[in-house]
Amino acid sequence: MEVAGVYLSPFAVSCLKGTILATAVIVAFHLKFGKNPVLAKMPHKMHPLIGNLLDMPTSLTTIIPTMRLWCEAFPGICYGYVLCFHYVIISSAEYVEPVMTSKKFLNKGLDYDSLRPWFGEGLLTSTGEHWYKHRKLLTPTFHFSILDQFLPIFNHHSQALVRALQERTRGVGHVDVWPLVANATLDAICQTAMGVEIGAQDGVESAYRNAVKEMGNIVQELSIRPWLRNQTLFKLFGMKGHQDRTLAVLHNFSRTVIEKRRRELHEEGRLLDGSFTIEDMPLTKRRLAFLDLLIMMSENGEVFSDEDIREEVDTFMFEGHDTTTSCINWALYNIARSPDVQRRIERELDDVFGGDDRAPTREDIGSLKYLECAIKESMRLFPPVTLFSRRVYETAQIREYEVPSGIDILIFPYMIHRDPNHWPDPDKFDPDRFSPEATKGRHPYSYVPFSAGLRNCIGQRFALLEVKVMVAAILRRFWVETDEKYEDLVVQMSLTIQKHGPLDLRFTPRTRTSELMRSG
Repeated sequence: MEVAGVYLSPFAVSCLKGTILATAVIVAFHLKFGKNPVLAKMPHKMHPLIGNLLDMPTSLTTIIPTMRLWCEAFPGICYGYVLCFHYVIISSAEYVEPVMTSKKFLNKGLDYDSLRPWFGEGLLTSTGEHWYKHRKLLTPTFHFSILDQFLPIFNHHSQALVRALQERTRGVGHVDVWPLVANATLDAICQTAMGVEIGAQDGVESAYRNAVKEMGNIVQELSIRPWLRNQTLFKLFGMKGHQDRTLAVLHNFSRTVIEKRRRELHEEGRLLDGSFTIEDMPLTKRRLAFLDLLIMMSENGEVFSDEDIREEVDTFMFEGHDTTTSCINWALYNIARSPDVQRRIERELDDVFGGDDRAPTREDIGSLKYLECAIKESMRLFPPVTLFSRRVYETAQIREYEVPSGIDILIFPYMIHRDPNHWPDPDKFDPDRFSPEATKGRHPYSYVPFSAGLRNCIGQRFALLEVKVMVAAILRRFWVETDEKYEDLVVQMSLTIQKHGPLDLRFTPRTRTSELMRSG
């Protein structure tokens, strides 16, 4: 073939045709999905035609560093797009407040669609009247009076965790603590919220824990490679089969838990007459364990169907297991790398317990003020959920910027918690930031580890109590150390922020001699 008097081989012709086709596709995408002129009033930096495609993270370990660079280049708020997906990224208290407080931002973002095969229309992913109704029904199950009943269970599983650490560290001192903590939190959520004992710390349910991790990785892969949201490509790359196998483990586990508890309630004669509704019940009766309430409200089939129960159980199994696992592990790591902080916690524990091995009471846990500050500061540096999103379905306003319908708002607590305007020397671990004096006058949306506003985390008091009980139990028995420097950490973003590779910590049994040596 000749073009302008130049002969082209068949291969060159094919390449030319391919280049023209690719160019045409890119131009078409740009014309249809290019830079949004309204959003372009926000700070941004994009490549012609392809937007921020080349700026996308390349792996689960590069999501947080990549987004941190964006947020440091454009503090507070910025705009980006990849193909047809447009995002507004928020990284400051001032810009997140109007999102958290407006009813226009109640719907979860597009990234949550990847969770629906797992959670369906559970509380985390649902919207509108369905979400509002279920949230109202389930809120009493996390009342403080219920939490008091859970404390002995938290104590029991924290002691099992201490024994596991004693066995694993005997003779070596150090251990990858993450899976041990994950088993303890899985046991705790099952026995408290679900009313079922599963024996995860005895190695019974490692398959479930691994499936949670795999599903989190799949969801994040879809977020950094949005083209895989196309179902044809999702199948072509083999991810659909992997997801189906993973979901089978997760859903089967949840259904087993539900059926076991349903049988127990029937045998105990505790199921309500099907004519009852939640509104008919006195307030004290509404404060049932989470799964018990769901099953009781499903007896007439009008409030919760069996599938509704499965969706909510899957949601709370994750939220009450994976997030608290992340909190506990990062708290141990941050305390381990801060000997001065650990010594203050050690003294506080001795003041409260006086060297006694007794189980803590609710009053004891409430007295551990500095430990709570250390846990909150750890969640500032490593918020369990480092990224969440909202989608607007009508024109909305974020301070001086207009946001058109159909746009996703990415909220990045990892950088909201590192805003130097509210957190001087933001990468320093300093529990005193959460002393009563330090918190006075601080922007209420500068710290959002449990989200905020109407869609805040329903189980945040549950989570904080569990974390305090388990961390206190460990630090009453061990002095914890680490060789891993903060600046050398490699973290990965699954559904929660996790350490890439093992989280090796050294656990030295506390003795009077060792404490005297540390004190001087």
